[in-house]
Amino acid sequence: MYADSSWAEAERSFKRTPVIGKVLVGSSDAYLYQFDAFSPLPTTRVQLGDGGSAVGVPTVDIVKSMKYVGMDKDEVYGVTFPLP
Repeated sequence: MYADSSWAEAERSFKRTPVIGKVLVGSSDAYLYQFDAFSPLPTTRVQLGDGGSAVGVPTVDIVKSMKYVGMDKDEVYGVTFPLP
């Protein structure tokens, strides 16, 4: 039971969202990691920037199949998704 109906609606829409089986995770080691949704080990990684800044939480552009992530050094990068 939800106190706010917007949470219930958000959960219903999330369950209808197609999942392609890949997850991107930003890290403090300047890498963006890609995982298969059901595996604890990364399948690939890509270094962003000069390697001296943490990678933030990715956001998605479904229309362009892009993920955008911010860095500690006030930089934003766009990467194709899934990662090659």
